[in-house]
Amino acid sequence: MLLWGPLDVLADEEPFPQHDRRAKMEVLLEELRSPDFSQRTAAEKGIEQLGPVILEELPSLSELATPSEKAALQRIRDALEREAIRLRLQPTMVDIQPGVELSALLESWRQKTGNDFLPPVSQGASLVVSAPPERLPYWLAIQELSRRQGLRTEYDDQARRWRFRSASKLNTPPWRVTTDGAVQGRLRFREVQPVGERQQLLKYEFELAYEPRLRPLFATFSMADVKFRTSSDQQVSAWNPGAQYELLATPSGAPLVGRLEVLTSVGVQPDSVAMTLPVTVNLSVGSQRLAISQSELAPGARVSQGPVRLRIDRVEWPNEKNDRRLAIEIRVIWEVRGPPFESHRTWVYHNAAYWEESEESRTAPVQMELLQQSSEGVRLRYEFSEKVLETGSGRFVYEAPTLVTPQERTLHWGSVKDRATDE
Repeated sequence: MLLWGPLDVLADEEPFPQHDRRAKMEVLLEELRSPDFSQRTAAEKGIEQLGPVILEELPSLSELATPSEKAALQRIRDALEREAIRLRLQPTMVDIQPGVELSALLESWRQKTGNDFLPPVSQGASLVVSAPPERLPYWLAIQELSRRQGLRTEYDDQARRWRFRSASKLNTPPWRVTTDGAVQGRLRFREVQPVGERQQLLKYEFELAYEPRLRPLFATFSMADVKFRTSSDQQVSAWNPGAQYELLATPSGAPLVGRLEVLTSVGVQPDSVAMTLPVTVNLSVGSQRLAISQSELAPGARVSQGPVRLRIDRVEWPNEKNDRRLAIEIRVIWEVRGPPFESHRTWVYHNAAYWEESEESRTAPVQMELLQQSSEGVRLRYEFSEKVLETGSGRFVYEAPTLVTPQERTLHWGSVKDRATDE
């Protein structure tokens, strides 16, 4: 399954109903084999007009016979992927519905957008939405619910999801919050450190969080590009203006976390400093999900999806010699090489591998090891607790990103005096 998410929701309209789209694509694929150049060109354009929702229905290059067919299919795939990227990076729009339970509202948003967000643990089943009806971009809707319901948001590492929590139960400092498209940036002050007699160092932390349907891999920014100012135009500058930073994603899917250190004169209040942060974020906007059930888990077992092939090289069942762990060694091969192979940080360490009983029950490996890397693929080893085998009905799942793209964002946090959003 190609994990593009709800492109049909993001697109303004679908040019063809689903039941007609597949039939039309089959006809156009046949016309790609025509000896008439003009007919082949028209067929190629016709497939592109069906939109990126057909990406998971396109054949693989190995299924086509001639070089010209393969070249045409690659051009089609490239064009559709560019359009898919454009759609995927747009913020989704959601409707706030007063009078419904918060948990029901969040579930309706998940079904529509693919964004999974959890209600408060203690009161999520009974909390009724009191905000007025409004259609908003996703993160702005989350902020509006926070403000109206007296809630704060927090990433739950154990659940691997964002969650609302009661603001009264959190002792952490509040965040300044801003949004730019599908990304939310949160900033808060952490500590002050004296620098001589007349200066001080203000230390802040920030988080970059995309809508949950998107998967950031890493981000980069330069302190020379970060702008600071105060409402009274007091002197303020970066502590380390020549520094460049890279923020790496964690396996739990938590927001990207960074630090900003600002040199000011003594007396400047931390909340009076406004900041503008240009950042480049690399995201995985498309991936393949490859799964092998417990009953089929054996050396030589294989599964293919789109341009990705996975083969089981070795299985070690739990025993005393391997600390009662299930060990799985796999080989992953790409049909088309590209950005996912450019570095470990964009691919090897950001693939999602887990043992799955259901979408609500997933277990992460206790250990992962890169065994071999070549220009075409990799060999990896994953180890799981023997407890994953208790039901006998689980499966090993490997999600491999097939499309990685950079996105430039600019986040602005106003001072407390002039900002409009606080959480």
